[in-house]
Amino acid sequence: MPFLLTIEAPPLPLGPRIVTVDKSDFKGSVTQRHDFRLHMAVPLAPGHRWEIKEAVQNTGGTTSEKWEPFDLKPLPGEAGVFGGSAGGYPIRIVFVEKSDGWQLFPETVTVLLSIELIPLC
Repeated sequence: MPFLLTIEAPPLPLGPRIVTVDKSDFKGSVTQRHDFRLHMAVPLAPGHRWEIKEAVQNTGGTTSEKWEPFDLKPLPGEAGVFGGSAGGYPIRIVFVEKSDGWQLFPETVTVLLSIELIPLC
């Protein structure tokens, strides 16, 4: 008697993944083809905020580095929270501390995100 076996992908996570950035050199991961939120938990002085200085993804594969722009945006109404959608490439984001006044040495935070691939079966 022949058997018919159906294999399905694991269920997708509900809602966007929340990644909490708590140090100046942060490494984390996000799921391929899913939305994510970066929550900046690195403390700032009153009146200061985080802004995106650079957001790129490495589309060169494992053998080369070809950095292209990555779309990451601050979420309205949520201070220090940024949203994006992961493709299949590693992501590098550099945040810089901003204020309305002059700054001698603003704080920077570099975030490196690897991509968790979705299994095909």
